[in-house]
Amino acid sequence: MCQVVYNHMRHGNGADMALVFYGRSSSATQESGLTAQIERAKALGIDEDHIFAELVSGKSKANRPKLAEMLRFVRKGDTLVVTRLDRLGRSAADLHAIAHQLQEKEVNLRVLDQSIDTSTSAGRALFGMIAVFAEFERDLIEERRVEGMRKYHARLKKEGRKPGPEKRIDAE
Repeated sequence: MCQVVYNHMRHGNGADMALVFYGRSSSATQESGLTAQIERAKALGIDEDHIFAELVSGKSKANRPKLAEMLRFVRKGDTLVVTRLDRLGRSAADLHAIAHQLQEKEVNLRVLDQSIDTSTSAGRALFGMIAVFAEFERDLIEERRVEGMRKYHARLKKEGRKPGPEKRIDAE
């Protein structure tokens, strides 16, 4: 699919609107994914000084300095662009908090892979639904991780061994 996006547009009142990009990957092993996100932003014509990218967990918006910097940077009329909604956050609560901040600043959100554009009613509704599913997916991943650790501990106990201190079961 071909997308045509203009980096700067003019509001009717003469104020500049800009596209601002946020990208995130969870770990160094996913760095190529972050590079691909940045390349997509550049292909859309987004200025390098409007690209905010980081290698951190998306589980919470705490400890995400580039996200915080981007949220301070955007201004009325801008559009925040992300490749996928889960790049912005994995928790529905975090996604809704970010969406609320953007809405207060009158900044739209465009999610490329899920065709969400919060400048429309349908886009806002779709954003809410997908945020719930993103959190659900995150919860399922955590449940599978905990179950796997329980099985691992049971196997070690059966073999008469103890897991090391780094082998936690409880959720973070």
